[in-house]
Amino acid sequence: MNLNSIFNILNSKLQILIVLVFLLVMVSLPVFSASFTIKKSDGCDCTSADECYSGGCCGGQCCGINPFVIKKANGCSCTSGDECYSGLCEGGECVGLTAQSLTAPDPASSKNYCDCYFENSTFKTDGRNGAPDFSWKYTDTENINLKSYQIRINDVNDVNNVNPEVDLTVGGRSDASGSTIYQPIGVKISPSTNELAYNQTYYWWVKVCNQNDECSNWVAGSSFSAPARHFPIVRVVWDKPVLTTNETVQFCATADTSQPCASSTDPCCSVCWTGAGSPVVDPDNTDWKCSICYDSANNPVACQAVGSTYQWYMPEGFVENTDYNYVSATTNTSANPRVEFLTAGQDKKFRLYVSGSGCGGEGGGGIQLPIPKWKEISPF
Repeated sequence: MNLNSIFNILNSKLQILIVLVFLLVMVSLPVFSASFTIKKSDGCDCTSADECYSGGCCGGQCCGINPFVIKKANGCSCTSGDECYSGLCEGGECVGLTAQSLTAPDPASSKNYCDCYFENSTFKTDGRNGAPDFSWKYTDTENINLKSYQIRINDVNDVNNVNPEVDLTVGGRSDASGSTIYQPIGVKISPSTNELAYNQTYYWWVKVCNQNDECSNWVAGSSFSAPARHFPIVRVVWDKPVLTTNETVQFCATADTSQPCASSTDPCCSVCWTGAGSPVVDPDNTDWKCSICYDSANNPVACQAVGSTYQWYMPEGFVENTDYNYVSATTNTSANPRVEFLTAGQDKKFRLYVSGSGCGGEGGGGIQLPIPKWKEISPF
């Protein structure tokens, strides 16, 4: 056997040994998968947030700010503002601007709801526009001013209901972020467009838009109930146009309307009613001069018919038993007090508060008090 033959035999055996070693190694090694999870960047299609590097999947696309800040962009689902880059989570979505601290009129605290109804604006203590106020705080995380808002009110707890009682959009605003916005809405017996009815429970929502035409989601306020009855319309008349000292004046806020004044023993009947026959209590009837209250069906009636209470306030600075007296067993809580003025003066304002009909009402007038008597005396 020559050297070449020996080399060929060794070479073949070496190849067999290498193959055997390779097979043994392959058998002993674990099997690895060549599949890797590739997270998708923002803008890529997705079906869940697990597919996205940012951790957010919005509207079928990955959404977020950047691969290193795992905060969700506007439109991503959220449970709290901590998840959102803007820090605001409304309606289960991240938002950049919102209406916060929504406040509805509260019939239980009359200052915001009832006092704005006073017929004589001189005595208004609150309320800006003769209608109850809805309010909220406008917030924009980039401090962009408000441009417009939309308020929607309905007796159905669904912001998308097709026929809301109020669907009002107000533009031309420039309120700064952090401002409180007020929107008055009228309450009427027969409401028209963008007005509310008495004795009804309502739900309401607000949407705000900034100067860049970026808008928030609908933000819900708390439900509320309008008062059951129309507020009193307070009017006062009296039986003497000019007073003299120690003379009694009959003030009239209401009267018996069950019979014609000609046969009535009520001294205020002919003062309140200047028409013929039995009095007709109606805000549009100019012959009825006194106050008007409303019954449970919101029909206008004389205030004594619904058990109203009264509180009279004589001119400021006048002291009872010094400048005036209530006489004939009447007081400052009588419906129709009789008052004797003891001192002279000038034209003075008085006022009357009437409760009932859901909200109270206030009104008043001016009385011409006696002028002090005088005579010219020569200095010589």
